[in-house]
Amino acid sequence: MKLSITKYDLLFLTLLLILFTATSYSAFSQSFDKNKVDSLIHQINHEKIESTEKINYWNQIAVCYIRLDLDSTAHYANEAKNLSTEIGYKKGLAISILSLAEIEQTLENYDKAIPLFNKTIELYEGLEKDANYLRALILLGIIYEVGQDFDKALEYYMTGLREAQLQGNKPFIAYFNNNISIVYGYTGFHDKELIYIKKASEIFKELGYDNYYANSLLNIGAYYQSVKQLDTALFYFHEAEKLQKKNNNYYGLTNIYNIFGDISLKKNNLDKALNFYQQSLLNALLLDSLDPRRNNRVSRANLNFGNVFLKSGKFLIAKKYFHTSKAYSIKSKSLLHQEEASYGLFSCFFGLNKHDSAMYYHGVFLALNDSLIAESYNERIDKLNYKYALENEKELFEKENELITLQKNRQELLYLIIVGILFIVAAFIFLVWYFQKAKLQRIELIKRNLQLENENYAISLEKKNRELTTTVLNLIERNEFLSNISKQLKESTITSQVNNANTIEEIIKSIDKESVNKLWKEFEARYMDVHKDFHNRLTIGYPKLTANERRLCAFIVLNLSSKDISSITYQSLHSIKIARYRLRKKLGLEKNENLTVFLHNL
Repeated sequence: MKLSITKYDLLFLTLLLILFTATSYSAFSQSFDKNKVDSLIHQINHEKIESTEKINYWNQIAVCYIRLDLDSTAHYANEAKNLSTEIGYKKGLAISILSLAEIEQTLENYDKAIPLFNKTIELYEGLEKDANYLRALILLGIIYEVGQDFDKALEYYMTGLREAQLQGNKPFIAYFNNNISIVYGYTGFHDKELIYIKKASEIFKELGYDNYYANSLLNIGAYYQSVKQLDTALFYFHEAEKLQKKNNNYYGLTNIYNIFGDISLKKNNLDKALNFYQQSLLNALLLDSLDPRRNNRVSRANLNFGNVFLKSGKFLIAKKYFHTSKAYSIKSKSLLHQEEASYGLFSCFFGLNKHDSAMYYHGVFLALNDSLIAESYNERIDKLNYKYALENEKELFEKENELITLQKNRQELLYLIIVGILFIVAAFIFLVWYFQKAKLQRIELIKRNLQLENENYAISLEKKNRELTTTVLNLIERNEFLSNISKQLKESTITSQVNNANTIEEIIKSIDKESVNKLWKEFEARYMDVHKDFHNRLTIGYPKLTANERRLCAFIVLNLSSKDISSITYQSLHSIKIARYRLRKKLGLEKNENLTVFLHNL
């Protein structure tokens, strides 16, 4: 942000900051309430309370002591900090560190205060933000403002203003508006300066904060004075005067009457200026004797008197006021007032033609002026050192944040990689499970199909066996019928003529032969359809078996008795037994082995 500050602007804008900060600290911290502190300490020491509640009490006590006893503040803040760290109470830790930061700020150890304020702000991330968070922002902004890093100060003030508006915290909305106006005043944006200070003033008035409202009116008046609109400035000064009188704010009245006197002096209205300076002096004397501001205000009032009488040529009267101012300025350790008083005395003695005294005070003036110049240089060096330290601290803080961000990103990436690996493993396991399940289902389906096929085959085989058995039985019956006919024909040949007997004999032979052939062909067709595999195994395993022996094996497999086989084949029972005996020998069976069982197991 580009600065455009003149010496005249700086004079009045410095007044703005002084007027506000003189009261702002008391606004951010609670006034000391001994009864409250004693009550909290009693509860901590004598009542059974939760750790978080104990931390909250310690933090409250630390805040109560913040403007009274920094050692007590540090003690209770550290108690809260240590216990918060131990139990992981994030909010308690943030508030305790905030108190420690305020201690460092009060001691002007800004290089220590800044990281503590930043730590407080960092701890509030993820927590519900409250007034303590706003305190951290505004006090950190004040540090940067004092160091003239106005961009950084404005950043914290704007952040605080937005958060205060979200919280609906009107006092802090007013404080942030006031400080933003001061920054804009320092940087030459006077239109914005006026907008924000008027916003602050309206809220102070609404809240009934008379002292803050009066200070804001003084700030508005100072703005108009800086832009040469004296009538408008006087209006706001008079409004502030009414409020300061109402609240007996002697310090505020001292400043107001000094301003009125300066304006009257510029208008060359010496009597009016003297009247205002007199009121300023009276209010300065009403300040508490222990108030460190009292000597400074009395010194300034006497300087103002001296300047008025010096301007009117009343050197003896002016000399008296300059001497009084010098005495009070020594007590207040104000080199600036001592320098101005010495120059006033030089002017008075020069006007009285007392050149030795004039030269003496001129020498004192020059010495004090050199001291002020040296002090100014030292201040500039201190500011540069502070700015350098601040920039280093800022750089370290940014690097630390970058490192934290990098570690966080690396950790997030690691988590993503782990999650990705777990997802891939889970997907792989699911796919293996799915395909295995599908494979098992296919195997199960094949088993069921095979079982059904086997069942169907068994049913079909059983059916064909029944059909084959039925056919065989029918054949046996038919064969028996033909056999009976053949027998009857044979019997008739005994009584018949020779020719007829021969003919009948031929017919019998033809019937027997045809019956046997047709019977075997029909039986073989059905048998091969049912027991084809058995026939093939028998043929391959025992190739030397004759056709009749294979037929005999087929009849045995069908569980036909020797008698049934005899009937079918038109062979005698004795011939069948001989045939079975020969078959056993060819098959290589022992005497104790069953032919039927052997053939079934083939």
